[in-house]
Amino acid sequence: MDIKNKRRFYENLNVKFIINIDFIKEKIHKKNTLGCRNVIYYLNLNTFNRICMTSHAKNAIQIRNYFIILQNFIHYTQNINKE
Repeated sequence: MDIKNKRRFYENLNVKFIINIDFIKEKIHKKNTLGCRNVIYYLNLNTFNRICMTSHAKNAIQIRNYFIILQNFIHYTQNINKE
């Protein structure tokens, strides 16, 4: 996804979601060229899905359609396995 305001995105992530449940935050103690600390965020699938469903980014529509296709496939395969 294309994130226009990364600082606001990460602030919202920390406020709206629960660390170690919805996402994992890994700090890398090596400083980059700008002197800022590097942090890697790992989102679980449900968190990523919720962010995409509320996003206004251009490719968010493609991601929403992808999740719809996945959900339909899951429901289809569950129904086949029940029979």
